[in-house]
Amino acid sequence: MSQILARRLNQAGHSLFADYVSSTTRDEPPPVHLLYDGRYTDELPIELVVAPLPTDSKYDLGQSILTGVQQDSDVSKLLADPAVWPWLSLYHSSRTMPVRNGKRFIGKPHRHLITNSSDWAKYDHGHRHLVRGAVQCVMYFGIYARVLLADAGSASKAEENILSRKSGYPLAYMRNAVEAYYDIHYDADAGRAGRGANSTSRGGIIHFVRCLAQLDVNYDIVSLPAAKILELLPSDFRIRRQLS
Repeated sequence: MSQILARRLNQAGHSLFADYVSSTTRDEPPPVHLLYDGRYTDELPIELVVAPLPTDSKYDLGQSILTGVQQDSDVSKLLADPAVWPWLSLYHSSRTMPVRNGKRFIGKPHRHLITNSSDWAKYDHGHRHLVRGAVQCVMYFGIYARVLLADAGSASKAEENILSRKSGYPLAYMRNAVEAYYDIHYDADAGRAGRGANSTSRGGIIHFVRCLAQLDVNYDIVSLPAAKILELLPSDFRIRRQLS
């Protein structure tokens, strides 16, 4: 696979790409001609090597971006740059904008654009960007991110419920909580999250988040080992764990 250095969309490029992703579906293909055109892109201030994604795994997508950053200290700069993520979504458009029923599925613009402040702490929807969400999951949770991430063109209920909680008990950064959820719901034989991982019923993600909120009243949930979290959870989760 050919590797290249990633770029970032400038104002003109961003405007054209924003127009393309303003519709939920498109008959025409993504405007990939923007990717390398100096009229619409600028060089990145860091080196990020990218290559076509050989799988449809969102985990692999996040891992490939982190691996492509040439200096570990540049990851924070990458996260803070709102113009690189639209470029990356367009570059990986065969995955982030899949063909469904003969049309390109775009979804909501925030799946492809960063529209809030570039300060991560102030994001409302930054975690919903398909590529950025993948990177954040893999960066904070490592292998355990697999229980949250599905295919590169979607965001699971589990991913949304974890990444959207950045304060209080900040699940968006709690590797211990995601490790516990991985232990409950990841099907290692199938190589994917079990069917119950995105369930809204007992033992599913909504129940898990609520239980952690209750545990946080009496425990320092942020510092609890995953094994202790598993021990404290209701029996519904042990049943789910046996089924996975």
